Amino acid sequence: MCSSAVRVKVTRKYQITIPAEARERLGIGVGDVVEVRV
Repeated sequence: MCSSAVRVKVTRKYQITIPAEARERLGIGVGDVVEVRV
């Protein structure tokens, strides 16, 4: 898998929206759990 970068905005509730292209490429759907590593 090749990588790419995109900027997303954090809301007042500290939420982000995963762009459609990323969701599709990663197969992320409603109710899925996503792990974030920093």
